[in-house]
Amino acid sequence: MKILKTISLWGIIVSLGFVVLAGCRKRIAPATDDYAEYGWTVINDGNYTSALTQFQDALQLDPENADAYNGLGWIFSRMNEPDSALVYFNTGMGLATPASQIQLEIYTGRAFSYHAKQQYLSGIDDCNEVLATDSNFVFSRDTTVTANSVAALLAANYFGVGDFTNALLAVQVVDPTFQVDVNTEAGLALLSAKIEALTG
Repeated sequence: MKILKTISLWGIIVSLGFVVLAGCRKRIAPATDDYAEYGWTVINDGNYTSALTQFQDALQLDPENADAYNGLGWIFSRMNEPDSALVYFNTGMGLATPASQIQLEIYTGRAFSYHAKQQYLSGIDDCNEVLATDSNFVFSRDTTVTANSVAALLAANYFGVGDFTNALLAVQVVDPTFQVDVNTEAGLALLSAKIEALTG
C-alpha cells in the first residue's frame, strides 16, 4: 500500500512538473505565412472581414508579401469592388516572382477585376498571360478557378470588344465541339449564351 502511495505521489509530481514547464514556454509569434494561410482559409469560408485582417497582419510583418496582396485583391474582387482589388493586385504583381503560381493567380484575379470594369483589353492581356504560361492552370486556393475559367473569361473579354472570332476560339478551348457562325446574328446570340453559361 505504501509503495502505491509513493508511486502515485511521484506521478503527481512529474505531472505538475510538465504543467509548470509547459507554462514557462515562450509564446511563439506567428510567421507572415501563417497569417496569409489562415487568410486564405477564412476567405474560402466567405468570412471576408476576418480574411482582410489576416492579410493585413501578414503585410505588417512583411510589406513585400505578394501572396497577402493577392489575397486582398481576391477579397475585394469577390466583394465586387474592382477598383480596390486592382490596387492590391497591381501592388502584388510588382512583388511576385515572374511566372510563379502567385503571379498567375494575380493575373487571373486582375483579369476578373478588369472585366468587371469593362476594361476588356487589359483583361485579354492578363488572360492570355495566364494561358500562355500554364495551359493547365489551377488556382491553388480555389480549384474551381482553372485554365478553363480563364479561357471563358477571355472569351467574354473578346466578345466585349467585338472580336467574335477570337471569342469563339477561346470558347473552343473549353468546348472544342462548339461551332457557330459569328457572321450571323443567330450565331452571335448562341456564342453570347455559351459564354454566359461558361462564366455564370
